[in-house]
Amino acid sequence: MSDAGTTTVALRDLSVTDDGEECIIGDPSAGTFINVPAVGGVVVRSLLAGRTVAEATAEAETFAGETVNVASFVETLDELGFVAHDSAAGDAGPTPTAPVQQRTWFTGADERVARWFFGRTAWTGYALAALFSLVTLVVRPDLLPLSTDAIVVADFGISALIVLPVGWSITALHEYWHWLAARALGLQSRFGIDVRYGVFLVFETDLTQIWSVARRRRYGPQLAGMAVQGVLLAATLLAEVLWRDAPFLRLLVLLNLATLMWQAMVFLRSDLYAVLVTATGCTNLWETTQLRAKAMFHLISAAERQTLNDASAADRRVSRWFVHVWLIGPVFAVGYLVWYLLPWISGAAAWTVAGLAASPATGTFWWTLASAVALFGPLVLTAAVAARAGVGALRARAGRTTPA
Repeated sequence: MSDAGTTTVALRDLSVTDDGEECIIGDPSAGTFINVPAVGGVVVRSLLAGRTVAEATAEAETFAGETVNVASFVETLDELGFVAHDSAAGDAGPTPTAPVQQRTWFTGADERVARWFFGRTAWTGYALAALFSLVTLVVRPDLLPLSTDAIVVADFGISALIVLPVGWSITALHEYWHWLAARALGLQSRFGIDVRYGVFLVFETDLTQIWSVARRRRYGPQLAGMAVQGVLLAATLLAEVLWRDAPFLRLLVLLNLATLMWQAMVFLRSDLYAVLVTATGCTNLWETTQLRAKAMFHLISAAERQTLNDASAADRRVSRWFVHVWLIGPVFAVGYLVWYLLPWISGAAAWTVAGLAASPATGTFWWTLASAVALFGPLVLTAAVAARAGVGALRARAGRTTPA
């Protein structure tokens, strides 16, 4: 038997990114990344260069100034699927990050074209648009929208035909800009559907591959959606200043402000939550925060306590204060629901009940029924996605507790 130290290890096409005192290693094609001590990056870079395990060990020990068990580390890499084997690895596609998830990475725009929208000049424009919107709303508070601005006309059915496609278009633009910013870095992304607190349906862009670039380069893709909405909001407010009493403009202001407020709710894993994680150097803040909340209420198990203790220093440090934001967050989420959705939903429900009370032989009945499907369809979709996520969680828990 040959000495294992003289063998080479064929790794997949891994990315190795220095991140402070640690290193992020991952397989961009599978969307899987781990955070390891800097010496782990030295080992992976050495193995990727074709050096033997013995040579990689020598480099790692020179770097760390102590003994390094490279063989054990290679076994861990193999368990994560980072070692290439003869059988096709990664055919199952990227790891899903949402209950409903596109299975393959999405590519399209040339990154050279995408860079035009995210250079220094472009970001200056985004910042000026945000500043204009802020100053305008402070100087002209009468331009702040009301939830009833979603009712563009008296007929809720017609309002739905206007509001829903406009809202979806804004969401699509937001997510597209995330993707475009990723393309500007030469990265790919995926799209998915998730639910927050079992009530809020969200469409998200999976930007997992940004972990393969330096921390300072991750902010662009994370803030891109809000940036383009800031431009749209500024343009709409300017139009409102010039042309008042335009219901459609009020609707655009409402939808843009409502979605931007959503992104400010960091306790919902929003865009600004991603920025927070990047800025603080966290790697698994969400799980660490949940475990810390369990510990606060003495609901944590011994295994979970160990997981909390093993979390990165940054995750433990930030979770000490973020857990309070996470616990209080639902109060703000309910306030958002009451301000933004409840008046519109209650009005739509009253209009629907009145319309369905008409005879099925009338056009009013069928128009109301069709409109109700459009109005309440997203709520049904939210419930379906939440149920799917719940079933998946129960199956995963059953799998962990079922005896071998």
